[in-house]
Amino acid sequence: MWLDYINLSLLLYHGFDMAKEKTIGHRYGTNRADTKSNLKNAPAISCTSCNLHKTRKKSILGVGNKKAKIMFIGEAPGAAEEVQGESFVGRAGKLLNTMLKSVGFNREAVYITNVLKFRSPGNRSPTPKEIKLCLPYLQQEIALIQPKIIVALGRTAARTLLNTRESIENLRSHVYQYGMQKIVLLVTYHPAYLLRMPGEKKKANIDFLRIKKFLISKHMLYKSKARYLR
Repeated sequence: MWLDYINLSLLLYHGFDMAKEKTIGHRYGTNRADTKSNLKNAPAISCTSCNLHKTRKKSILGVGNKKAKIMFIGEAPGAAEEVQGESFVGRAGKLLNTMLKSVGFNREAVYITNVLKFRSPGNRSPTPKEIKLCLPYLQQEIALIQPKIIVALGRTAARTLLNTRESIENLRSHVYQYGMQKIVLLVTYHPAYLLRMPGEKKKANIDFLRIKKFLISKHMLYKSKARYLR
């Protein structure tokens, strides 16, 4: 059960150590995309670059608000996602919805996607080649949405975006910047992992409080600048 007993007011007391902010060497940037682009017409739908196209039933692109300030990125679609054609709709997706609600978010206000757009056979971990070939489609999504915050859900997303082999435990305690636009990037556990390891939900809840804190700070900064420019 998600730990919604931790009150949002903890944000006022859980200070985040900005001295830990890092920029890990990025191999991949985020160029500004044509805002008229339609993700439904993305080449990923008919991609045959890797062997996953031989077993796919559907291509699963991201879902959510295309003006979202927060983008959540997981590993790959699962069985439920392949059936419904939407990211994070299985048990892990339901837990993610609960996690979002516990800090005042709703699914319709954020954008949710995966590194891979096809399901891996047996839900195995993606290979480095599959990640490399699918990454340009993820970069297009990031460039189109232009989020203020990216949240990497789990090991595969975190290691891919940060170009590192560090563990989730080491990565989740820091703040990173992604790409040329220096988008704030935070790391937390994948909901599927939390279903297997419910004892880690307390840590994940604190991570989501940090995400909320950064969104508030970004929004307040924006309003402050707007008032100054007037």
